[in-house]
Amino acid sequence: MLRRYKKNHSDVCFYGYGTLWEDDGKRFRPKTSDADGGFIFPGLPYLNNAKVYKLAKILEETTRDHPLDLEFNLMDERSSLDGRFLSYTSDFTDHIKERGLILSGPDLRDTLNGLNYKSGPLNSAAMNLRSIRNTHLQSLIYKRDPEVLYQKTISTIKKAVKLPKKLLFARTGELELPSLEACRTFEQLTDSAVPLAWEQMHEMIRDENVERLRNFESAQYMITTAREVSERIIYDYLQTFQEHNDFEHRHHT
Repeated sequence: MLRRYKKNHSDVCFYGYGTLWEDDGKRFRPKTSDADGGFIFPGLPYLNNAKVYKLAKILEETTRDHPLDLEFNLMDERSSLDGRFLSYTSDFTDHIKERGLILSGPDLRDTLNGLNYKSGPLNSAAMNLRSIRNTHLQSLIYKRDPEVLYQKTISTIKKAVKLPKKLLFARTGELELPSLEACRTFEQLTDSAVPLAWEQMHEMIRDENVERLRNFESAQYMITTAREVSERIIYDYLQTFQEHNDFEHRHHT
């Protein structure tokens, strides 16, 4: 796995932690242990589609004959450094920095800025971004069970559609707006345009016209689209609101 990974991802930080990587894996138990780690892409929140697909392919082929419960997270340097959309808290990022191992690429662990005391909607948005990205990362594994892939795809689309509403609530405390109105308000606040694909996903879920997602190519396309749209929304948010506020998370005193 590492040999193939290094060939195409020399600029991506691949780190591992836990029993698989410690003490030459002597304490690792495939039936009960997880394979824990993460990939930190350099730069902005827009992940390279070709590289994500190649990662997905490597993971699928690696686990085909050796089933593992994967707990790998896809991240980017920019949003990890800001911390608001990182799903880890500070105790976890401290553990990764102290005990984690760099398996390939540059050491970008210092960009993991875990925040504590996040508001409910911001924490939910961070967890949803993690889920959306990781669904893309493991989409070829989910392909083995069409029903699992179908349900994961629907869930991923719904999380992407709800993202502007969650961010609006996280920043302003405004909760009652429906998704479409929240999206328009988000655009006004960030002086940006949410990608047209967001509206297409919104209409798809509203109409419950999702049976075509049972086709793998359609599911893969929508998972990729949901990830791209979410990353664009996160980027616009970070660019507009560079200072953290108390609606988002409270500083420990």
